[in-house]
Amino acid sequence: FLFVCEKTLLLFARKMRNAPFYLAAFAAACGTFADAASKSGYIIDVKCMDLCEDKAEGASCAPDGINVFYEPELHTKWCKQLRVCENSGYALLAAEPNANGTHAVELELAGDVSQANIVAFIDAGPDGPFPRVSVHYDEAQAVVQGDVLLVYNATIHDPWEDGPAYSGDDTVQILCPDSNSPDLAVNNLCFRSDVLVAETTDSYIIESNGCPDHPNMVGGSGIITDTNGCSSTTTGPSCGGTTTGACCGTTTG
Repeated sequence: FLFVCEKTLLLFARKMRNAPFYLAAFAAACGTFADAASKSGYIIDVKCMDLCEDKAEGASCAPDGINVFYEPELHTKWCKQLRVCENSGYALLAAEPNANGTHAVELELAGDVSQANIVAFIDAGPDGPFPRVSVHYDEAQAVVQGDVLLVYNATIHDPWEDGPAYSGDDTVQILCPDSNSPDLAVNNLCFRSDVLVAETTDSYIIESNGCPDHPNMVGGSGIITDTNGCSSTTTGPSCGGTTTGACCGTTTG
């Protein structure tokens, strides 16, 4: 995109030699798009990071009882919302751990706009352990201070917005009547279309990320009441035969 933008800018300059204002505006627009960046991971407040710095794995150093550097995926919404935590600011920890088991600091959210955006995102988010996020920012406005990347005017997003899986549109699911029906190419292994399914040499990787538009998967973790019509008294075929408590095509037998 940068190459196309620069080439277009050059042609624009040749044809618009007497229009420096428009040329400058176009150049600024090109720079804005070229410098767009994003990182995904876990939002952690700086206060809890300070409390857990240099603490051992398993140490109960944050108010919600975890070590945020080892288990950022378990850091709760209520803990992030504590006044002392909110006032300390927020950082993004890497989605995956290092070799030593800790999650590195990817960036810190700097400035009033970034702070307001992350506070609003947390307030609107689910209760309990807070899910992974994606931080979008302009590299041209980012500053490296020491070994920390400070990003200004950042916006916070659900990582599903950055991929093709979940767009907010209606989803579909093909019900599989027997154990021979699942096929990755034909029916996404019988999973709903917003569930990512990938195949390795000896296994499948299934990522639902909470199935964001399924009512029975919203607002928490663990076992949640199913509102899709299945119940403990339902009897139906389930991949391998007749199973009590199963609905056709929804439970592995």
